[in-house]
Amino acid sequence: MVSRTCNHLAGVTIILKCENLQLSGSFKYRGALNKLLRLSPEQLDRGLVTYSTGNHALALLMATEQMSKVREQTIPIQIYVPSSASNDKISAIKSYCTSPTTVVLQENGLDWCAKEAMETCKSMRMTFVPPANDSDIILGQATAAAEFQDQLAADHLGELDAIVVPCGGGSLLSGCASWFRGVPTQVWGAEPQFDGPGLHASLKAGIILPKQKSMGMTIADGQRTTLSPKSWAILRDQTNLQDSFVVTEAQIRKSMSLYHGEFGGIIEPSSAVAMAACFEVAQRQVAIHNATTATKIGGYSVEVISVLERFIDW
Repeated sequence: MVSRTCNHLAGVTIILKCENLQLSGSFKYRGALNKLLRLSPEQLDRGLVTYSTGNHALALLMATEQMSKVREQTIPIQIYVPSSASNDKISAIKSYCTSPTTVVLQENGLDWCAKEAMETCKSMRMTFVPPANDSDIILGQATAAAEFQDQLAADHLGELDAIVVPCGGGSLLSGCASWFRGVPTQVWGAEPQFDGPGLHASLKAGIILPKQKSMGMTIADGQRTTLSPKSWAILRDQTNLQDSFVVTEAQIRKSMSLYHGEFGGIIEPSSAVAMAACFEVAQRQVAIHNATTATKIGGYSVEVISVLERFIDW
């Protein structure tokens, strides 16, 4: 999607890759399906375990439903969800669940959910399907970049000068960085100022830094996570990735408002993080004649009332 207003504000052409229109409402469906396609019937029979704040769980549920129909087998799933996840996402997960799916709400946060999921995997001999720390998941997310290039070619839009991708666990960003490796297109990450994965700081330090106690909580709940080691192994090589932009809560809200005004509908804050950072990248691209910058819009699930209240505050 393209907006004249966005192009005018940025001074370059900005193209939005709207993964919020993807099955399950986010890019996560790509990685989930790719992971399931690589599992044996025996592994699927024993069942799957994961943890998620929302989008990965929804994607895995939908991908499992499709796989169950194709393979004509029942696939059990156990999902650990932190109680701090948005109410809309928790409701969506529960409403999509069918037997034999179990959803376990945990009061102790996402890290505790991850620990419980891995322990269940070992004790029940089920297959662990993490949100990001998995090569098959990363390869699946990379199909978003491959598809984007095909779409641009079909519309005769030429090559991208830069692409901006939101980063939480890092599977989408590392997948895109891998796809664009060795080509002129610059790849940039985007993350919230508070309670995000800390990719910018980790790149500066040269190691994954432990998550620090934040001075605030970001509205971008999908990015209140830590960077996965497998994603970091790709992203730390800055021939793949330029850097990661850190955006403020005000910038996130402003980008959500801009998207709503230009395209209608509401994108979730984690998507708006990338959109906000896109304008920062554009400022670095203005010296390039007719530069084309892209961003990936990741998901749509969001608590509307909460967001509108934040718009009013802003």
